[in-house]
Amino acid sequence: MRRTRILVAAATAVTTVLVALLGGVLREAGPTASGAAGPANLSSETVSTERALSGFALGDTAGTVARLEETVAEGADARSLSLLGLAYLQRARETADASYYPRAQSALGRAARLDRRDPVAVTGLASLAASRHQFRESLRLARRAVVLAPDTARGYGVVGDALVELGRYDEAFRAFDRMVELKPSLAGYARVAYARELLGRPRQALEAMELALDASGNVPEPTAWTLVEIGKLHVSLG
Repeated sequence: MRRTRILVAAATAVTTVLVALLGGVLREAGPTASGAAGPANLSSETVSTERALSGFALGDTAGTVARLEETVAEGADARSLSLLGLAYLQRARETADASYYPRAQSALGRAARLDRRDPVAVTGLASLAASRHQFRESLRLARRAVVLAPDTARGYGVVGDALVELGRYDEAFRAFDRMVELKPSLAGYARVAYARELLGRPRQALEAMELALDASGNVPEPTAWTLVEIGKLHVSLG
């Protein structure tokens, strides 16, 4: 299949680390790398939305879940519920425990009911649907998230992911194009690489993954993930 335009040229400048990939939750407060204890309570304000939409955990996700559960128990607001739902999704990825999915559904659904125009909750629900292989529902929700936040890159990535799974590659690649135009990042470059692989362009895919490595900021988990993907591409190239 042919594409008239696919993604970002190698000369595109890499932004500073954004550490965002494929949905999930990532802790900003709590224990540090040296083991120092974080604050007793994790308010929704101490977890950035950008990091909450990351697929890489930099710390104790279980602890993050516990603290957010305490925050929600004291008074549920849409943002805390959204972050809790995303934290449940990350725990599901880390543990392969599907029991986190209904918990994520409950938290994100409550957030969406409290604020029907919250793109974070809607994007989280789209990621949850994709995790359950409900790709048409994921696409519907992700498109709604794009309508709510048309200048936010993340929604376009989830739209593209769902379209790829539905076999609608041209539309998916256009969504990835738009994602990277809005915010060059590890998340975008990883999708660039995947798209180029689907087009049978492994060398160009490798270029994109090298940009993803630059965007990882030497943070351990995303750096390790990216190096593994680069290694796979080198194997495919012989």
